[in-house]
Amino acid sequence: MQIKDSFGNELPKDAMIIRHTEIPEFRNCPRKWFFESHNALNLEPKLNNHNLRFGSCWHKAMEYYYSGRDPVEGFNEEFADQEADIFSAIGPGMYEEEFYSKLKEEKELGHALLEIYPEWSTTQATPTDKEFEVISAEDRILVPLLDEKGNLTDVWLAAKLDTLVDKDSCLYILEHKTRGKSTSVQDSTMLPMDLQMGIQLLVLWDYSEKLTGNRKLNGAFYNLARKQKPTSRVKSPIFARHEVIRTPKELEFLRRDVYYDYFEMVHTKKLFMEYDVFPRPNQQMFGKCSWGCAFTSICEGISKGEHVASEIKRDFQEREKTIWEILKEEME
Repeated sequence: MQIKDSFGNELPKDAMIIRHTEIPEFRNCPRKWFFESHNALNLEPKLNNHNLRFGSCWHKAMEYYYSGRDPVEGFNEEFADQEADIFSAIGPGMYEEEFYSKLKEEKELGHALLEIYPEWSTTQATPTDKEFEVISAEDRILVPLLDEKGNLTDVWLAAKLDTLVDKDSCLYILEHKTRGKSTSVQDSTMLPMDLQMGIQLLVLWDYSEKLTGNRKLNGAFYNLARKQKPTSRVKSPIFARHEVIRTPKELEFLRRDVYYDYFEMVHTKKLFMEYDVFPRPNQQMFGKCSWGCAFTSICEGISKGEHVASEIKRDFQEREKTIWEILKEEME
């Protein structure tokens, strides 16, 4: 299958495509990456993590909102898809009334947040929506990864940008993220170290010459929403927007590091495919294992020397499409 990158060049058949979300996942846990990456076993849970469900629906709502469409419609469409996946995996009626009550609460929460979001984003956010121009929403960009000397490699980076905006002739990514009910959206401490956003900006930096106008790439606006239904008793902010600047020097350092990540990914895959040795797990008390990793039980079995093939077959499935098929559809 042949696909073209964002510059119109055909990718070699042996090219490796790395999604911008892969590298943070790989650094956190090579074993988890090996199970779920398109570049390895390409597995996904038969039932998605419920912690991610609301975030997916919120992203779809924001995509619709910044495309000039009804955000509630977008939220409902994604919510319906999530419900269909649940019932496909476990069958309707398998959960108690409490579960269905939880789904109803999530949908009502999304609608309540979307009811107040337009006023907040146009009058209280910093900057407000009125202060920037929306260029595009949910753009997929595919660019070659250059080595330290600026030469082409056999690796391409793929990034999906939530919303691309122009403020004062500067490019920003408007990144939509949700936070837990008890988490403060005002805390921006860790945002400058966000690896995933750094890679998105690196991809956009390489691609920005294709965009019209004399714009400078500045960084990102984090558009945070807290998962709490707004009432008169809620005093903590529900929404917040934070600006993070990334300099060209930072992005060049990141390019070097991403190139090293590529080599480590290839080595990790080789360990299993050629030597039947599973990659190292995370196994950190406060790492992703404690955040509901879908592969935790599989990883525990491997660590005990157990055969886990039947458990993998029971709980996971291979994705229907390869990264090549997905990108071909999105790029066209």
